[in-house]
Amino acid sequence: MNPSTDRPVRIAGAGPSGLAAAITLARAGRRVAVHEARRDVGARFIGDFQVIENHSGPEPVPDLLARMGIEPDFYFRPATWAAFHDAGGRRTLVRSREPYAYFVRRGPLDGSLDRGLLGQAQRLGVEVRFRSRLDPGEADIVATGPATPDGLAKEITFETDEPEAIEVFFDHGRSPGGYSYLFILDGVATFGCAIVADFRNIDAYFERCLAAAQRARPFDAGRSLRTGYSYMNFHIKDTATLAGSRYVGEAGGF
Repeated sequence: MNPSTDRPVRIAGAGPSGLAAAITLARAGRRVAVHEARRDVGARFIGDFQVIENHSGPEPVPDLLARMGIEPDFYFRPATWAAFHDAGGRRTLVRSREPYAYFVRRGPLDGSLDRGLLGQAQRLGVEVRFRSRLDPGEADIVATGPATPDGLAKEITFETDEPEAIEVFFDHGRSPGGYSYLFILDGVATFGCAIVADFRNIDAYFERCLAAAQRARPFDAGRSLRTGYSYMNFHIKDTATLAGSRYVGEAGGF
């Protein structure tokens, strides 16, 4: 990228990595155009909870976001406890002094990470073009998500009056190579099953995990129920630069 050129920096993909790159560049004084193939940000998500981990580096996530110029004006809740279930049904409650993660919500809805980053980018003058597909070879930054996923998750999200819960279940028979999880926070719940093998049977694995979770911690999933599938990547690529483009986020294998 040549700072002297008058054309905007072209970013393919308006997910968190693409919009974070756009915000960083806009704050540095660059013109930026983000091309998003879908009609909205977060279109492949259903308002589900995800976590930004806060334990693998010395810099706390709020400080990292501040350094990047990103405001946490979206749902952003610290987590200091969780319960883990092993395949034998044993439950272990763990707590931490500092947040081990921050919960965010994903999808095309108010308060989500996706909508929060979109608003920040647009307020900085970033042009976001929806239903616009940019070929990676034409992009300066490629942020199009996982090309070849390593994992697959099926999730449901629903409204609930149930008590809060952060429950994670490990059982390779029900979720091969992965896990299932129940998050209930602030009147919203997400239950999901994530696997890294035998993708074609995800629906069957999901039902087994759901039944086991409801035996361990009964809950009603009836209000405003939404269902979705999402892909995951766990392997980092050898390089994040290819043919002059820069690959970021899941497109870069992160």
